[in-house]
Amino acid sequence: MVVPAVDAPARPRVLPLLWRGPLLEPTGYADAGRAYLLALERAGYAAAARDAPWLEEDAGLPRAQREAVERARRRPAPPGEVVVVHHVVPHASQPLHGNGPDVARTTFETDRIPRAFLPRLMEVDEVWVPCEFNLDTFRRGGLPRSKLRVLPETLDFDLYDPATPPLELPGRRRFAFLSTFDFTDRKGWDLLLDAWADAFSPDDDVCLVLKCLALHDREGGVRERIEAHLRGRPTAPILVLDELLRVEELPALYAAADAYVMASRGEGWGRPYMEAMAMGLPTIGSRWSGNLAFMHDRNSWLVDGRLVEVPDGAQAHAGSLYRGHRWFEPDREALAAAMREVAAGGPEVARRAAGARAELLERFGPGPVAARIVELTEEALERWRWRRSRPVACVWRGDWGSIHSLAVVNEAVADAAEAQGAPVERLLADAEPSASVAPGVAQQWPPRFEPPSAGPFVLYQPWEYGAVPAAWVEQARRTVDEVWAPSEAARQAWIASGLAPELVHVVPNGVDLAVFTPEGPRRPLPTDAGTVLLFVGGALWRKGIDLLLEAYGEAFAADDDVCLVVKCFGSADVYRGHTPAALLEAHRARPDAPELVVLDDDLAYAELPALYRAADVVVQPYRAEGFCLPALEALACGVPVIVTAGGPTDDVVSERCGWRIPSRRAPVAPDALPGELRPGGEAFTLEPDRDALVAALREAARPEERARRAAHARVHAERFGWERAAEAARERLAALAGREPVRRVDPHVVDDARGLRLVALDDWQAALRAFAEAFAPTDPVTLVLPGVAADDACAVVDPDELADVALVEDGADPLPLVLGADAVVGAHPRARRAVPAEPAALRALLSGS
Repeated sequence: MVVPAVDAPARPRVLPLLWRGPLLEPTGYADAGRAYLLALERAGYAAAARDAPWLEEDAGLPRAQREAVERARRRPAPPGEVVVVHHVVPHASQPLHGNGPDVARTTFETDRIPRAFLPRLMEVDEVWVPCEFNLDTFRRGGLPRSKLRVLPETLDFDLYDPATPPLELPGRRRFAFLSTFDFTDRKGWDLLLDAWADAFSPDDDVCLVLKCLALHDREGGVRERIEAHLRGRPTAPILVLDELLRVEELPALYAAADAYVMASRGEGWGRPYMEAMAMGLPTIGSRWSGNLAFMHDRNSWLVDGRLVEVPDGAQAHAGSLYRGHRWFEPDREALAAAMREVAAGGPEVARRAAGARAELLERFGPGPVAARIVELTEEALERWRWRRSRPVACVWRGDWGSIHSLAVVNEAVADAAEAQGAPVERLLADAEPSASVAPGVAQQWPPRFEPPSAGPFVLYQPWEYGAVPAAWVEQARRTVDEVWAPSEAARQAWIASGLAPELVHVVPNGVDLAVFTPEGPRRPLPTDAGTVLLFVGGALWRKGIDLLLEAYGEAFAADDDVCLVVKCFGSADVYRGHTPAALLEAHRARPDAPELVVLDDDLAYAELPALYRAADVVVQPYRAEGFCLPALEALACGVPVIVTAGGPTDDVVSERCGWRIPSRRAPVAPDALPGELRPGGEAFTLEPDRDALVAALREAARPEERARRAAHARVHAERFGWERAAEAARERLAALAGREPVRRVDPHVVDDARGLRLVALDDWQAALRAFAEAFAPTDPVTLVLPGVAADDACAVVDPDELADVALVEDGADPLPLVLGADAVVGAHPRARRAVPAEPAALRALLSGS
C-alpha cells in the first residue's frame, strides 16, 4: 500500500490517538512502535503513548528516538473520543476503554493466526496489520475481513544511513554476510547453516556474521547449538555476536557487512530485511510472508521453497500457538546459490541493491506511513460513531474469515447487511451469548442450539442429504424462532424431516460480483491444452470427485487436447484426512489416461477468481450439497459449469449457462450417518447419470458449445450478489424484531395426562369424534381441548366411551399447549407432529407407525 505524504502542519496537531505498547525494549514490537511515533512527530502530529513493556532490557535508543518516545509518554491522553491502539501480542487481560474505538495493532508469521488470538481480536473494534499477507492469514485464522486494515511499517531512515561508519569485526574476511535474528526455529538458523556449509568452503574468502539474541532459548547457548548442528562440517568462518547491541549501534553492524541473508520461515513484516535494504546491502530473503510487501526480484534475492506443517516441538517457547499451522521451508540449494551469486558480485548485484532504499522511502518512509496512521485514526472514529448511532440489527455467531465456506457466507452476508445500513454484532462460534435483544443468527458446524442473543433465534443451517437430522428438528421446534436455508433444496430437507414450512426460509448464498469477474488475471497452469476443465472443492465422496475422474477417463484419451485440473481444499483442516491421492494415482495408471493436473499449492481465497478464469468449464458433479459455491463463483467469472440436476444448483444454473446432469435419488441407509445425525425423514443423495456426464464433458470440449453457455454465465450470476442475500436476511430480521423468543414459552403439560398427549386446536368436535373412535377408554392417551366446556364435550361424545380428555381454560396463545404435546390434531408450525382428525391417523400415533 502506498499513501502519499502530507505536509506537516505549522503547529503540531493533537491526534486523537493513544498508543499502548512496548517502546523502550529491544523487540520488534517496540522498534515498530518507536518508528510510528517518530514518523508522526516528524509529520507534525502529536500523539500520546504509554509504555507496556514485555522485557526489562533497555534497547539503547539514539537520542532522536528516545526524546520522541519520552514526549509521547508525557503527553496526556487526548480529550474526548480517542482511538486507543493496543500494540502488543493479543491477550484478554488488556483493558478496553469506552470512549472511542479500541484497535489491536499486531501481526503473525505463519499461514494463519492462533485460535487463542481470536477472542481478543473479536473484542476490539479494528485490527491493524502491516501487510496484505496478514490480511489473508488473519482471515484464514477466522477473523472477519471487516475488522482488518493495513498499516505498513516504517523505519528511522535517518538512523539507517548507508554512510554510517562500519563496526569493526575481528576475523572478518573479504566478503561478509550478515544475519540478525532472535534464535528461534522460525528464523531458519538451521537451514541457513546448512546452506552456508553447501555454498562455501573454509578456503573461500567469505564469512557469515550471526547477530543473535536468545530471548526464548531453553536449549543452551547460541554457539553451542550452532556447533552441535554443524557436527564438525567444514565451512567458511561463522562469527557469532550474541551480546545485545544498542539500537544506535545496529547501523554500524549493517555497514560492516557486504550483504544480508536470512532464511526465515515466516515474517509478519521482516524489519531486519528492511533495515539491510535501507543500508544499501544486497539482501537475500524468503519468497513468502510479510516481507514480500517490500521485497521483489528487482530489489532483492528471493529464495523459493514450499509450505510445510510446523513440526511438533518447533517454537517450543510459544506452547501450542503454532499447532496445526504451516510455514515456509526455503529451498536449501536455492539459498546456497543465491549466496554464491551475491558473493561473486558484479554490476547486476550492485544495480539490484542500489535502488532499494529509495523505493522504501517512497512507499514506506515516515511521511507516507504517518499519513496512513492519520487516515486510519480518522476512519476508525467515523466507523465507531456510525455503529453507536444506530441499533444493532442482529447478533451473528459462527466462524469468520476464509477458513471454510460457512465462514465465507457468514462474513459476506454480515458485511453486505452493514453496507445497507444494518450494524451486525459478530461473535465467534464458541462465544457466550450477547446481551443484545436483537435477533441472533447462528451458522456453524456442528450447529449449536444455544441462542446467540437475548432476542429471537435464527438457525442458518445448510444440509446435503435430503432430510435433516431428527434431533435438529426437535431442538428447532422448541428453541429456534426461524430456520434459514441457503437453497430451496436445503429448505426442503428441513421440511422433509417435519419442520413446518412456515418456519423455514431461503436466505441464499451469493458471490462477490466485484471480485469474481470475467475481467482480470488468469492463473498460469502447467498445461497448454485447448480445453481446461476445473474441479474445485473438498476431496469428498459427496462432492463426486470419483465420478468425475471415471467419466473424464471415459470421455477422453491421452491424445485429446483436454486437461482436467483438480484443486482440492480443506485437506489440511476442515476435510482433514480426505485426499484424492488413491483416485488420482489410479487415473494416471491407466495406459491411455487424458491429462490431469493437481494443484496442491496453498491458495488464498482472493486468488480463486484467477483460477476460475484459467478454466474453460468448471465441473461439480456432486452427490450432496447445501449450495455449491464454486458453481456460482465460476459463473460470476464468466465460466460455464457442469453440475448435478435436482440439487441446490437448480436455483442458480440453467441450460443457458451450463450443463445439468440428470440424477436419481439414492436412499441413504438409516445407519449410514452417525447417531446424532440420523435423519428425521427419507434421506438421499443424488447419483449423476454417468453417461450424461461423459456426454457433457465431450460437449464442453467443443469451443462453440461452451462459448454459447459462457455468454450467459455472468448474467445468471448477477442475480446472486451478496446484496441480495443481505436483503433477504434483513427482511426476515425485520419480521422477527421485537418478537418474544419461542424458547421463553414454557410448555404446558396437563397434570396427570396419560402417555401420549394430543391437543386439538381447530375443529375440536371432529377431533373428539375421531379420538373416541380411535381409542378405548383404557388406552394411554390424553386429548387436550382448550376452551371447551364439559357440557359441550358431553353433547358430542358419551364420556364413558372416551379415553382421557382434559379440558383446559381458553388461552389467547395455544403455543404452550402445543409445545407440551406429542402431536396436534390439526395444524400448528410448532407441533412435534400434526395429524388430521381421522381415527387411523390417531391410532398410528399410539402404535408408533
